Amino acid sequence: MSPDKWIIAANRLALRPDLPLTLQGGESTLYPGFYRLVNEVKKEIKMDLMTNLMFNVDEFIHNVPVERFLREAPYAAIRVSYHPGQNDIDIVCQR
Repeated sequence: MSPDKWIIAANRLALRPDLPLTLQGGESTLYPGFYRLVNEVKKEIKMDLMTNLMFNVDEFIHNVPVERFLREAPYAAIRVSYHPGQNDIDIVCQR
């Protein structure tokens, strides 16, 4: 789907304040419209990210406001998954 359609769909969600929109499945940061989606969805929609960290971290930091992934919860808003044979454990642990 185009970034415009994802943004429209996400903005239609009626989520509880304690229920974030979780971006996951494959590596969400590789989607060409990822930064548009993260920045253009309504600010009141909190987000979580499941990632394997196999993306440009500096680019992520530059393009994603910190508050986008801040919320009250007993677990981190950005969580890392390790997949043996798919990502390098040394890189994952360094980040």
